[in-house]
Amino acid sequence: MLFDNGDNRNWGEAPSYSRAVEYRIDDNARTIQQVWTFGKEQANHLYSRVVSDVDYYPIERRLIFSAGSVNDDGVPVGRVVELDYDSKAVIFEATVIPEVAPFGVTFHRTERLRLYTDPIP
Repeated sequence: MLFDNGDNRNWGEAPSYSRAVEYRIDDNARTIQQVWTFGKEQANHLYSRVVSDVDYYPIERRLIFSAGSVNDDGVPVGRVVELDYDSKAVIFEATVIPEVAPFGVTFHRTERLRLYTDPIP
């Protein structure tokens, strides 16, 4: 699974969007198959041409999508979205508005941490 920034996707005139994308790789058959994606439907809301991250939590079947350099009507923000892997339903979303955003970057990536000492599954 990876974060595809989508800057100049296909080097054409198609609208830019960022996405989380999962591939199944078969080393023996030497094939790659895209099996899951999220982000195209959110278009500009989650588009980040640089510095972003995606983390998958298999036990909970949740995903953290971190778009670190979103242009929100001229204002640089970062967006963090947690979603259910199976339904793609958004469970949590936060918009981070920095006081200063060098080069339009709010953050490079985010990490999910527990508030207490229980280990993250």
